[in-house]
Order: sequence, then structure tokens, then C-alpha cells
Amino acid sequence: MRIARLTEEQIVTQFCRLFETHFAVSRCSIPQLANLCGINNVRLQQICQEHLSLGPKAYLIHYRFNKACELIKNWPDNRRCMMSKI
Repeated sequence: MRIARLTEEQIVTQFCRLFETHFAVSRCSIPQLANLCGINNVRLQQICQEHLSLGPKAYLIHYRFNKACELIKNWPDNRRCMMSKI
């Protein structure tokens, strides 16, 4: 039985979904996410660069920065959230 290969678009979609569910885990690494997508981290780098115009690490930083900005922007709603956690 042969396993179907994912298209680059499917890999990007899978990477983004995995990342969104694991982004808060500081130990979540790019090689781990690449492995979960069924490719190596060099190939993930190439695909992300082509489809997202960012490498996976830059995407991670950008995503976390935007999430922090969102929490700060909604500060009255997030009073229990400490700045150090953001």
C-alpha cells in the first residue's frame, strides 16, 4: 500500500494548524513540526519561504508577537493574565 504525498499547500496548511495548537509550548521545535508534517526541516524551510514568505522560525516569532499584541490590546479582558506570561 502506498501513502499519498501531501502537496506543498497541504504541508503549509498542516504546519500552520500544528503551529497554532503548539505555539505556546516553548519547547516546540521546527524539526518536531517538520517531522509531524512528514518532511525534514530543510524542506519545511523551503516550502514555508515559498508559500508564507517567511521561514518557519520567522513565522513562529511573527505569530507569537501578534498573539502577545492581541493580549495586550485586550488588556482589560485579560486582567488575570500577567505581563510576564504574555
